[in-house]
Amino acid sequence: MSKEHFVETLIPDVVASLERIEQALGVAAAGALQSSSNPSDPSFASRNVQPPSQFFLTQDFRVRVRSVTSRTNESLTITANILVADRIFPVSTATPTFTNTTNTTVLRVPVTGFLVYVSLQAAVATLRCETYAVVELLDQNGTFQSTLFAGYVTANKPLSYPPINVEDSFSGYGKLVMSDVAPVFYVGTITVPANRIYKPISGYFQVTTDAVVGNRLAFFMAFNTASARDQFTIASQGAATAAIIARFEFTVVGTSYTSISATPITYIESAMPESVLNAGDQARMILNYPVGAADNLPRMYFSFWEWLTL
Repeated sequence: MSKEHFVETLIPDVVASLERIEQALGVAAAGALQSSSNPSDPSFASRNVQPPSQFFLTQDFRVRVRSVTSRTNESLTITANILVADRIFPVSTATPTFTNTTNTTVLRVPVTGFLVYVSLQAAVATLRCETYAVVELLDQNGTFQSTLFAGYVTANKPLSYPPINVEDSFSGYGKLVMSDVAPVFYVGTITVPANRIYKPISGYFQVTTDAVVGNRLAFFMAFNTASARDQFTIASQGAATAAIIARFEFTVVGTSYTSISATPITYIESAMPESVLNAGDQARMILNYPVGAADNLPRMYFSFWEWLTL
């Protein structure tokens, strides 16, 4: 075969083969994953894919739940989802019950995998500032690694991760607490319980004075036990005279009203500054001397905003 005849015969065959290869490659490319003009078609990233969670746990890790409550027989249920090799592994358990105190429960991680979800729900608390909790991760040595979330939890409002959300226990609005005491030598005292923070709102008492002549003054005191000093002492803006029924009122407002007479009670209203009382601190109301031997003062009434603290 001559060289010219060989070239004339081979070239058409090569061209035909190349055309068939190009056609095959075109079909394959058409079937590959690529951007679609149809927004309903799914697409998946194939590079720089992030892990399903920032926390990869082994069975040596622990989850610690620190909590405090003002309720009776409180219990917290913790629920988690852990992504293992072939499925989601669900976990659910509850803390022991605890009453008007703190509790710490440490739970072992049952499997190795990615922590993708955690939630915490209270059994008893229904209002904000009744149960506060912090959920933390500990490593195999019991060393703190991270806080997952912290905040006030109720039966109807659980806490959850993700995202990481940490609320300080003294943030937001508090819970209204009202207390009353029988005065001792004309002094009524409220001591802030353990794991509490109080902000006084108001205080009042009613006294029926006898015929002994003299002006009875009232005082409201915020007393700090750590320094053994009062934060402030406010005197009433008026006095109770002999043989009347007087009601002394102290409130956190900007205006004072003195000796508003009404039948049969004389109201003596006074303003006081805002203050913060920690556990062990005291709020006091005092009816000052001179008082008559038959002055009748049965109860003193206080109201506070209350927060919990760990």
